[in-house]
Amino acid sequence: MRFVMTILFFMAPVIAEETIPWEKEFEIAAKTAKEQDKPILLFFKPPAFLDNKTTKELETGALSDQKVVTLVKDKIIATVVALNTPQDAVQKFNKYNISADSVPQLSFLISSGQEVRELRHSGKNIAADELIKKLNELININTKIIWESNLEDAMKHAKEQVKPVVVITTKKDDKESATFLTDLDTYRHQIYPLKNDFIWYKQENSKLTIEFTNPYTGTKKGAKPANKMDQFKADLQFYFNSFKKDHLSSKFVCTKCNKTKDKEGKCCNQKLIKIRAFICEKCGNASAKEKECCKEKMKPKIEN
Repeated sequence: MRFVMTILFFMAPVIAEETIPWEKEFEIAAKTAKEQDKPILLFFKPPAFLDNKTTKELETGALSDQKVVTLVKDKIIATVVALNTPQDAVQKFNKYNISADSVPQLSFLISSGQEVRELRHSGKNIAADELIKKLNELININTKIIWESNLEDAMKHAKEQVKPVVVITTKKDDKESATFLTDLDTYRHQIYPLKNDFIWYKQENSKLTIEFTNPYTGTKKGAKPANKMDQFKADLQFYFNSFKKDHLSSKFVCTKCNKTKDKEGKCCNQKLIKIRAFICEKCGNASAKEKECCKEKMKPKIEN
């Protein structure tokens, strides 16, 4: 019997671990990323003859972790670049600041090919959990702006989610309008995470304009179309801060006793939940402060 069990053990199929499907041609990876609207994990390796210890640790560690492999295979385009000569780095990949000290390097790109530099990891090993965190953030950053189909829906969803509205008005067959929309998509990582704090609506009219709208008061504030995303980001931040002051709460609530607190902590043996705003159930108005509206006390809306 023992002999039979031994035979069966050795006959049992061996399940091989999956690996990241690395594309070796960067141009092909970039083309695929655009077509599929997926972000890119770009892995720079030093020349093989250097027998780099850190590269081996990275390849056999985080880059072989099955959770990392699954995430990459499902949602990311992975490409590897072996830097066999100094010219490889200087001529083709100099914008990624490749040097002898930086490799191995992991660069994280959105589908338009723009690098999210704050995620870059250079010259050292990385834990699988940390890499997964960076990859998930890259996926979120890569998400394109969701445009509402009409202004009525935009205002409705803005009230429901307690967010201001950005209305982009473009002119048909206008170069300035086309350039702005292209830049908004290409450099969307520069306005992350602010882009998620707004409801977006796009319409056509006589010229390119940008307008911020408060869905509760109806007040509007215009902004000049910016030539650079950093200026547009500054405009987004300025208006959001103004909206936040009036409508977004900084308090926390206990879902058991419904008491509100000023600071994060525990109550009734459970963690306090962040309040997004206080909502009037009659008129739908939102406030940063707990107060009465329509002769009733406003109710806390939980942060999603």
